[in-house]
Amino acid sequence: MESNVFMEAVDLCRNDQGIAAMSDDAYLYIGERRGRVSREIDITPDANGRPQYEYTEDRKQKNFDREAQDWLKTTLLDVLQNTTLAAPQRARRIYKQKGTNGILTEVRRIDSDYVRKFYLLELLRQEEFSQEETGRVLASFGRLIDSDYEKAELLIEASDLLERYPDLTTEYVEAVQSIDSDYEMRRALSEIHIPQANFAPTVAAILDATEYLESDYEKAELLISLASYAQESEALQKAYVTSLRDISSDYEKRRTLDAFSDRRKLDPEVAAMVLEMARDISSDYERAELLINRSRDWRDEPALQISVLRAADDLSSDYETRRVLSELDLSCESDQQTLDAYFGIIHRLSSDYESAEMLVDWAECAAVSPAVRGRYLTVLNTLSSDYDKKRVLFEVLAVDHPSDTLFADLIPCVDRISSDYDKREILQKLIRQYRGNRSIEDRLLQSIDNIDSDYERGTLLDELVGKGSRRRYRE
Repeated sequence: MESNVFMEAVDLCRNDQGIAAMSDDAYLYIGERRGRVSREIDITPDANGRPQYEYTEDRKQKNFDREAQDWLKTTLLDVLQNTTLAAPQRARRIYKQKGTNGILTEVRRIDSDYVRKFYLLELLRQEEFSQEETGRVLASFGRLIDSDYEKAELLIEASDLLERYPDLTTEYVEAVQSIDSDYEMRRALSEIHIPQANFAPTVAAILDATEYLESDYEKAELLISLASYAQESEALQKAYVTSLRDISSDYEKRRTLDAFSDRRKLDPEVAAMVLEMARDISSDYERAELLINRSRDWRDEPALQISVLRAADDLSSDYETRRVLSELDLSCESDQQTLDAYFGIIHRLSSDYESAEMLVDWAECAAVSPAVRGRYLTVLNTLSSDYDKKRVLFEVLAVDHPSDTLFADLIPCVDRISSDYDKREILQKLIRQYRGNRSIEDRLLQSIDNIDSDYERGTLLDELVGKGSRRRYRE
C-alpha cells in the first residue's frame, strides 16, 4: 500500500471510515495493489472544503460507487494506523472517548514505531494529564517502541514533562534503560531536565543509569556533562567516581576525571579516591596528564601530594614520572614523608638523564639543607653516568659561599666518579671555591692523588699548588 498526504488539515469522520472535510491546500493519495488488481484514489477539496474523489482501477477511471467507498473505508483505517495522517486529531478523539487505555490499545494495533510515537506524544500533551498517568505512559515506552532511534526521539520530546513532574525521573530513566544503542541512550539521558534547586535526586538517577552504557565514549560524554552538578555534594561525588570505574579506555577515564576533579569542591576523601583510580590507568601519558593537572590544583594539600606520588610511583616511563614530579612544587620545607616518597621515586628511575634533571631542580635546596642533602646524595650515588653526576654536582656548587659541611658531604661522591676527565672538572671547581681552606685543600690532594691520568692529575696540581710546584707537592 502506498499513501501520500500534504498539509495534514484533513478532518476524519467520527468512525475513521471517511473524510469529513479538507483544507484548501490538503491532498490525499492512496494506492493499493492486491493480486492483479490495482486501485488508486486522489482526494482533494472542492470550493467548500468537501472531499472530492478521483478513483481508478487498473489505471482506468471509475465511478466512486459503493464498492469503491467500501474499499476506501477498509483501506483508510490501514493508512491511519501506518501513517501520521490526522494522527493528532485522531489521538485526541480516541482519548476523549476511551481515555489513556484507548490510546494505548490503538498504539498496539499500529505497526510503525514512528507512527506510534505521534500518538503517544499527543497523549502526553493533554493538559488534564495527571502525574500518575504521565508516569504510566512513560513506563510503557520500553514495551511499545522497539526502535532505539524512535524511542530516544520520543523520550527527548517527552523530557520537558520532567520539569513539571520531576518525581517522574525514575520512570523516564527506566524507559531509557530499554534502549540498546549507547548513543541513543546517552542522547535521551542528556535531555533530562535538571532543576536548579534540589537537583541531587535527578543527578543521582542519571549517574545510576550510566551503568547501562557500555561505550566508554558515550559514558564519558554523559558523565562530563554532569561533572559540575556532581561536585556539589559528597554523596554525588562518590556516585560519580563509582560510575566511571568500569571505563576501560585510559583516555576517556582521564578526561572524565579531569572534568570532575576541581580541588576547591571535592571532598578530601573523594579526591583521594580519584588519585587511587588514577593507578588503574595503564597509559603512562594519560595517567601523567591527570596527575599533572591535579598536582597544580592540590599543591597546598600534603596528604593529596602523597597520593599523587603513590600514583606516579609505578609509572613505567621515566620521562612521564619526571613530568609529574616536576609539577608538585615541593620545597626544602616540605614534610619528611613527602620528601621521602619524592626522592624514593627518583631513586628507582632507570634513566640517569631523567634522575639528573630532577636533581638539578633540587640542587639549591640540597646545598643549603642537610636534611634534603642526605636523600639527594643517596640518589646521586646511584647514577652510573659520570657526566650526569658531574652536571648535578656543578649545580649544587653554584651556590654562593658553600660550607665546609657541604664539601664534606660532596667529596665522597666526587671520588666515586670513574672518568678522570669528569672528576678533574668537578675537582677544579672545588679547588676554586675552597681556595685557601687548608684542611679542604689537603682533602682535595687525596682525591687528586687517586686520578690515574697523569695529564688530568697534573692539571689539577697546577690549579691547586701552582705551576712548577708539583715536586714540592710530591715531597
